Amino acid sequence: MSSLDGAARARAIRQARARRLARRFVAWVVVPTLLSAVYYGCWASSQYVSEAVVAVRYGPDGKEGHLERDANLLRAYVQSRDLVRALDEALSLQEHFAAPQVDRWSRLAEDAPFEERYRYVRERIDTAFDKTAGTLTVRARAFTPEFAQAMCKEVLAALDKKVSALFPDDPHPPRLVILAEPSLPDVAALPKRGWRIATVFFVCLALMGIVGLAAAAIREHAKL
Repeated sequence: MSSLDGAARARAIRQARARRLARRFVAWVVVPTLLSAVYYGCWASSQYVSEAVVAVRYGPDGKEGHLERDANLLRAYVQSRDLVRALDEALSLQEHFAAPQVDRWSRLAEDAPFEERYRYVRERIDTAFDKTAGTLTVRARAFTPEFAQAMCKEVLAALDKKVSALFPDDPHPPRLVILAEPSLPDVAALPKRGWRIATVFFVCLALMGIVGLAAAAIREHAKL
């Protein structure tokens, strides 16, 4: 075989490898990234977060009590089934979260039983305790700014009742003090469209590389 034939064959092998790599790149990276761009850019429903800040105070002079204990009690209640039941009665959660205009991957099933509704709503209510300031931040997430704010208000109302019932015989009963009223968000917090699309791109790229390395290792092992 002449040197020209050898060079042509080597060139053909390189071109075949390049075509295989290009096909893998399209299948593993380009297609998933385009699909995620279509979903997050055109289909995914915007979600809004309303935020409020509260604190528990004792007595007429508003003294601080056991900050961490009180915060932990309230945070546990926020994640409880009792709170979700209270929100369901006040706001008809199913009607909002299962609305047909919400994209199918984000919305709640129309016939969802209570346990499914509980898990779904629990993921959309968040709390954060600031130990230094002795405050609790409450966040509620929904598909419209108005419903997010209404949901946050109802969470505070339920927390207020819970605080009042904590120590009924205490001579200085605790009370919930609202330091920042539930906000009316004007910008969607989710989905973070650009970040999500970029994440899909890099994850798929990494997976393609891992699969390629594994395939190469298997081929080398088969030659032994």
